[in-house]
Amino acid sequence: MKKTQSISVAVIVFALLLGACGGGAVTDAGGPPAGWERFEGEGFEVYLPESYQGGGSPEDLAEVAQILRDAGNETMAQAVEGGQDYILLYVVDTEVNNEFDFYTNLNVIREQNSAINDITIEEYADLTVSQLEGFSGVTIVESGPIDVPGFQAWRLVEELDAASLFGAEGGTLSNVQYLLKSGDTVWVLTYTTESSEFDARLPIFEQSVRTFAMR
Repeated sequence: MKKTQSISVAVIVFALLLGACGGGAVTDAGGPPAGWERFEGEGFEVYLPESYQGGGSPEDLAEVAQILRDAGNETMAQAVEGGQDYILLYVVDTEVNNEFDFYTNLNVIREQNSAINDITIEEYADLTVSQLEGFSGVTIVESGPIDVPGFQAWRLVEELDAASLFGAEGGTLSNVQYLLKSGDTVWVLTYTTESSEFDARLPIFEQSVRTFAMR
């Protein structure tokens, strides 16, 4: 495996730590369920239920930060405001169903590096996992390939201890990260929710990632 000097792990961890139901039948293969909303970022689009708010523009990120701030999560609001160099999209679900009032969210980042052409998505994921395992409060639950049309794709499932990571009460959070490789680019979609909601929301995340498309 060729190793490359890259921002991948730092950026993935950044996205992972930022994570501070309903749906419907898919109307066609890879298409969004009826009533879902399209969100656009730099070079891509993805669909989510209409209860989600946010986007990829500075105005959209400011809106998300204000939602978090109004909910009393100043730390997360500042993280979103300070992450515009990395975050291509940040959206939150305004339907909150957990005792900690944690907003389920999606953020999207991208790594583009010519060296990515020379490695497989499994090698990229292995490097990511090896470094994530060095973070206290992060537990890798699952790592394996997944079928996402148009990409070499990998799925990571992680549990996050809010007290260890954020120094505050917040229970346990669950992430599912989708690493989507196309040529010299890996897109990282991180869906984060409070762990008590994870099983119910996972089918939505799985539908959503399959609507992801470059443009």
